[in-house]
Amino acid sequence: QNSHNNKQSKMIRYILFQTILLAISINQTTAQSNDCHTISDWADLRALLMQSTHPAANDRIQVDLPLCPFNIGKMHDENTNHWSEIVYLASPIHLYCKKENPSDICAITVNGPPCDSNTNCGRQLFKVKSDNVWIQGLTINHAKDIAVNIDVGMRNAKLIDMTFAGNVVPDSDNAISPGVIVVEDNANLQVINSVFKWNDATPIVNRGSLVVYKSYFRGNTSSKCLEKGGSIYNVGEVAISQSSFLFNWGGPGGLSIWSNNNDVVDAGGNCHLSRDSNVCEGINSGNDCFPFLGGRSCPA
Repeated sequence: QNSHNNKQSKMIRYILFQTILLAISINQTTAQSNDCHTISDWADLRALLMQSTHPAANDRIQVDLPLCPFNIGKMHDENTNHWSEIVYLASPIHLYCKKENPSDICAITVNGPPCDSNTNCGRQLFKVKSDNVWIQGLTINHAKDIAVNIDVGMRNAKLIDMTFAGNVVPDSDNAISPGVIVVEDNANLQVINSVFKWNDATPIVNRGSLVVYKSYFRGNTSSKCLEKGGSIYNVGEVAISQSSFLFNWGGPGGLSIWSNNNDVVDAGGNCHLSRDSNVCEGINSGNDCFPFLGGRSCPA
């Protein structure tokens, strides 16, 4: 453990414990679901989600929304009204891909040129504006900006069995650039059994509370976050367990996992592999490197 704050350490460990229990039970729950919704394109998906989640909904009841497997594109060009196409998840929901075969996917691929920091691009595909929003089993490819944003103060958000591949976030002059996933102040997110690969951006930028469990980070590159954070950039609190970090790069002299504070818990079972012997093989907290417990290298 690399944490100097007992209260925060206890809270993040409690969230980690909840995460492990959820990871054990979640697949059994979705396997028992009823009929799924058919998705034909991005407009179809957005309309379904906007209808199913809205501020007037009872904020204590989480809606189950199973999706039939799909593979859709989302156009991104100079004619795209980016802001009008954001999906706001504004009430509790468990959105998931109903997979009955190993080859089943629910994939969204964004087509078109990347955003420029000076253009009026949308800032996210999915904006979580409610507690208890769970997204499971989706693949997001080649997004041109933030894929999922957890808004300020939103609690108990979960990304489960997700894949984020080849996504790009525009350059920014901000000290903390957006990532593929952004957790805002006082929000919390659990990332479970998920894959982040070949993204040209920090996969997760965390300003709140983050737990990463049994997830895989490979070949992600970011030189935007002060040349730090090839996998995770943390200015909040984070716990990491049973996860793999391979060949991620945070810019010249950059680091795979970086935290500007000591509110970090290495809960064990993590591994790291890099071509650069000078990169911290674990968590860089402030100016100190804490190798992962056990010093385990990932298989290539």
